[in-house]
Amino acid sequence: MIYRHDFGSQTGAAPSKCNEKCESALLVAATLLVGFSPAPALSEPEVQETKIVQMTTRQFMDLPQEDFARLLPDLVVSPLISDSYDALEFASRLQEFGYQGHYRVIVRDLPDTQLVSQEIRMAAPAINFDVVKLAAQQRG
Repeated sequence: MIYRHDFGSQTGAAPSKCNEKCESALLVAATLLVGFSPAPALSEPEVQETKIVQMTTRQFMDLPQEDFARLLPDLVVSPLISDSYDALEFASRLQEFGYQGHYRVIVRDLPDTQLVSQEIRMAAPAINFDVVKLAAQQRG
């Protein structure tokens, strides 16, 4: 599912949802979230200040280059491994698109983040890549 948020208006309109591929959803995005199910929780203040587009891994891998070019994300975020694809495949696809922005992978636990980062940077050197490790939650 792709979410389109209209943050340009002063009215603070609620996000609209498209159940199918939605041309109007493919607009300038500050952040592109790929492969999160369910979507990471976003608080309203963050959502209201940031343009976010979310899509499934399949939608991303099937996305034509011209549609990606219209998104113009500053940041692409995905899990290290999703249902059918992994970060190396995402990075390769981003490189095919000519993307030179930031790509971040979110992990809960990964013994050697440097090894993963090195492999992906070698495969897609034009992309600013890094692994973001979520802090472990302390149980009270």
